[in-house]
Amino acid sequence: MFGRRIMICILAFGLISLAGCTTNQSKPVQPSAARAFSAERFVIAGSGTNLPVTMKLAEAYKTKFGLAVEIPPSIGTDGATIALDSGALELGLISRPLTPSEIEKGLKTIPYAKVGIVFATPVAVPDTNMTAEELLKIHQGIKNTWSNGKPIFVIIREKHDSSNQVLYQLIPGWKEAIFRSIDEKRWQIAYKDAEVPRALLNTAWSLGLTDTTETILHKNTLKPLRVNGATPDPTNIANGTYPFSKELSFAYKGILTERAKHFVEFVRSQEGKAIIATMGAVPVAE
Repeated sequence: MFGRRIMICILAFGLISLAGCTTNQSKPVQPSAARAFSAERFVIAGSGTNLPVTMKLAEAYKTKFGLAVEIPPSIGTDGATIALDSGALELGLISRPLTPSEIEKGLKTIPYAKVGIVFATPVAVPDTNMTAEELLKIHQGIKNTWSNGKPIFVIIREKHDSSNQVLYQLIPGWKEAIFRSIDEKRWQIAYKDAEVPRALLNTAWSLGLTDTTETILHKNTLKPLRVNGATPDPTNIANGTYPFSKELSFAYKGILTERAKHFVEFVRSQEGKAIIATMGAVPVAE
């Protein structure tokens, strides 16, 4: 855990140079930041779960307004909150609720999408539905073959992953299964969201935890399993028939800068909501 925290800090503070922050005193410093941000570069960074849909939104925003939004590779939700608190980041991407200590530091959120937490497999896997109990038994090492007799190879996320945090609350025994499997080095661990689809595509008969935006991006090669008969589609996610989901939010400290406010307004417009829907996510109502 200590090593993970150090790495997050390194990635987060690397954004200081990436965002081109400056303390030029010829311009007034906005209350939203500890330092002024580069006028030339607008950088948004954070959780890997947010990246696919937010990058699509940024592309549309640039096409419409001619304004570029830079979205670097994932630094995680923790990296975003650290960078926001230090003034190194203007607008962050998070895929979990803020902690009490983050709220005490003045961080705020604006939710914009909800994604389904998906158990995905390569398309060659014959199974299409699993019960929550079966999924638990797989991660406990009790159930270890598909319906065709092929061995199941599991790609798991780290203990503190935001999707696992949701499943800890919804599937009894999930936390114990994940902690034990990691401690016993039973399965391959993916530390970033983008690693899961790559691992699934490179591993025959595999099963991994990802989200609906990634299965949309890889719709010809990966498939989401139904859970307890429910398909992880936007309708079922919105009405709760498919219970495994998490909210994606923008995070900021103090007051939004004008350009951050403009981008958020676009994301929450009807045009932005339509883009979110094409990515297999559910737009969040204002």
